[in-house]
Amino acid sequence: MLAFITVSLILVVTNCIVAVGLNIQLGYTGMVNLMSITCVAIGGYTTLVLAMPPATPATGLTYVLGLNWPFPLAVLGGTVVAGLFGLIVGSVALRRLRAHYFAIVTFCVAEITHQSIGNFNPLFGGFNGIYGLPQPGVDVIGYDNWNYFYLLVCFVILAIVFVFAEYLRRRPFGRALRAIREDQDAAQAFGRNVYRLQLEAFVIGSLLAGLGGAMLVGFTGALDPGSWGSPETLVLITAIILGGSGNNLGVVVGMVLVAGVITQGLTFLPAGLISNTLLSPVEVMIYGALLIVVLRFRPEGLLPERPPRDVIKEPRRRLTAPHVVAED
Repeated sequence: MLAFITVSLILVVTNCIVAVGLNIQLGYTGMVNLMSITCVAIGGYTTLVLAMPPATPATGLTYVLGLNWPFPLAVLGGTVVAGLFGLIVGSVALRRLRAHYFAIVTFCVAEITHQSIGNFNPLFGGFNGIYGLPQPGVDVIGYDNWNYFYLLVCFVILAIVFVFAEYLRRRPFGRALRAIREDQDAAQAFGRNVYRLQLEAFVIGSLLAGLGGAMLVGFTGALDPGSWGSPETLVLITAIILGGSGNNLGVVVGMVLVAGVITQGLTFLPAGLISNTLLSPVEVMIYGALLIVVLRFRPEGLLPERPPRDVIKEPRRRLTAPHVVAED
């Protein structure tokens, strides 16, 4: 039971890293990004091909690079490449598109990337994917304690990401993003460079998505197109809306409920109640129904956003005795 909880927590924590990044885009700035899971995949694939040795016919795998880098350096490379991918897409999609038009573009990019990677085997192994990454640090930590060690590392990274996102939220940069979310034209009228601010938020979210993907493949040791598609995007959006868009703590709570309680809870259903072939479709239906209910009855989420208050400290006035004017 403890091993199951540890594995579940690792998956939840890595998803929380991605969700916090998406919250900077969706919650802070109001950008509906439907390709966040694609940045997760880009970060994961890049980490794999950087950390694994060159592909050989004996393994039956085909992929580019195979540089056999140390895992921390590969994670850094995967994070940077995902950020560059977000920069390229954002620089084009954000220049003249708003709201649902931007969402449509990101959805199209996600589907094009998914089909391209799946059908072009020499890049990342096609639909078979890449597998066989050794557990990083297992020769030092040992197999018995490796899951606990990796969970601790993921917790530390999530804590750093959370503090960083809260720092952005409280700074003028975060206030400018929320101004763009509320009224883009008004923010521009007050001298804000809307395009630059949106692009910066989009790249930051893409970097964090790539980081989450890199940490995920460090645990699973494998990645294929079947594990990053529209259902995974629905999981991220449901967690953010359920927890509270714009509230990082709410996003973490939402992801724990969605990816932890619901997804892992379905594994405890009585045997034969739902067949294995129907388990994934049932999960998607539950996420969709939950998202509809939340949007209908509590659109602000379980933990609504609380914008930071700008407190202006006035100098304390010294109390003096009232001046009495004598009458003639």
